[in-house]
Amino acid sequence: MQTSITEFTAGTDELDITRTIRCKLATSNAKNETVRRGIEAYQQVASHMADVLPSYPAYEWNLQNTQMYHQAKRALPDDDVRYKTTLAQMAKNDVVESFTSWRERGEDGRLPRGQYGDADYLGLRHDDCEIHANDKGWGVKTSFISYNPVWFHIHAGDYQRQFLERVTDDDDPASAGSAELHLHDDGTLYLHQTITWPVEVYQPAEVSTVVGVDLNDDPLVCAAVVDDGDVVAVELESGAEYRHHRERVKRRRSEAMERNDLKAIKDARLQYNRYTDHITNVASKRVVDVAAEYAPAVIHLEDLTHYRETAEDPIHDWPFAEIQEKIAYKAHEAGIPVQVIDPRNTSVTCRKCGETNPAMRDGDDFECWECGYEVHADVNAAINIANTDP
Repeated sequence: MQTSITEFTAGTDELDITRTIRCKLATSNAKNETVRRGIEAYQQVASHMADVLPSYPAYEWNLQNTQMYHQAKRALPDDDVRYKTTLAQMAKNDVVESFTSWRERGEDGRLPRGQYGDADYLGLRHDDCEIHANDKGWGVKTSFISYNPVWFHIHAGDYQRQFLERVTDDDDPASAGSAELHLHDDGTLYLHQTITWPVEVYQPAEVSTVVGVDLNDDPLVCAAVVDDGDVVAVELESGAEYRHHRERVKRRRSEAMERNDLKAIKDARLQYNRYTDHITNVASKRVVDVAAEYAPAVIHLEDLTHYRETAEDPIHDWPFAEIQEKIAYKAHEAGIPVQVIDPRNTSVTCRKCGETNPAMRDGDDFECWECGYEVHADVNAAINIANTDP
């Protein structure tokens, strides 16, 4: 988790943001059959390349290897369909990237060859997947068989719509990249489309405004805006509703376990995960909105690496890491840098005079025994986090 939130900064004034959106497609039996054949061809090439790639020296595992490309083309099915060679190229690239990632992780576990052959998707190069606006919304033209493109209408929700509007606006720098078609057993078809756009960024050293973020059970998030040592604003996101929902779902799950009702247990877990996803999105968005309001600013998050993860420790049962990850990528999209700081003593140090004493914090209350400063304990901690150098 820590690698996903440390130093969301760039060495230049601009960086590219890439997100993948999942869109349901309107389809038919005939179109699904065409896609199914394309998936079988793609997976056949991928499975073949996964078998032969270990025979190549690791330094030859690169996307520009022409020998691999020709080998991938030869692995396409020899049937009556003229598959585009870019389909083989994407399958080969899929395997190379997977194996390279496996190697960079320290070659942990088995080779990733087993994931290919029976998967339910095919990959499309950016120029084999074109999104167009029309009078019904948006459509996508997919090309994986020569001279036989397949069109689909896109069922777009609010989340997908904001990206589709951008990639079909000639004045917007956002662009559609590579994609995947996923055909499920029930016949539903989904497009997983990458969208890329540039954002202007700045370095933490260039700004004086810092947003310190303290995480707790209630308030769930406390964000303090500090500019050159002065506290400009404080925002708190309540965790009471999340606590209530969590306890209710826990009771429901316990009752289901006593009845050995597996469906109810699964439903309770899914309900808990959905609500957690919702509340972490709300909390993280509020933090980034505050930083954007006072931009240019840098966000300071606590390094949670050395926190205990036991059932008695609140961090084990609260989605702190998930909130931090969402703050990081939302800030990344907004061009706001994030830094991780050592939170040691930030909750028990007076932000006014610097006196440190764990006894000065009593639940939600903080009272300094040295200078008499009194404030909500999470507000004091958030200000200290803002004032702590990474």
